[in-house]
Amino acid sequence: MFRKLFKDLKKEAEKIIEEAEERKEEQEEGAQEETAITPTYGRYGRLAAWIKSNYGNRFRDGSTTEEVKQQLERVLRERERMGDFEDNPAIFKGFRAYIDNEEYGELVRIRE
Repeated sequence: MFRKLFKDLKKEAEKIIEEAEERKEEQEEGAQEETAITPTYGRYGRLAAWIKSNYGNRFRDGSTTEEVKQQLERVLRERERMGDFEDNPAIFKGFRAYIDNEEYGELVRIRE
């Protein structure tokens, strides 16, 4: 009698452990798929991502192009005052080109 009870308990425990392992594997696969998906950015994707991570609180979705441009000009002037572009003027040129290009869709959603 006890043998049957213990046998049934063992089977039930093995079933629960197997289901838990399957769920864990599915979650790990889902996490791997999520990390494998990399966002596609345009020409200035890295710059836009850097701006978003360092100055994201200054930019709001629904801003006008002019508002975003003014805010980017402020950031550029700040970084210039700090001397960030002295060693590598190409970064300054790229930042300036990004501002002049006025394609800020990678940074925020623009309201026209």
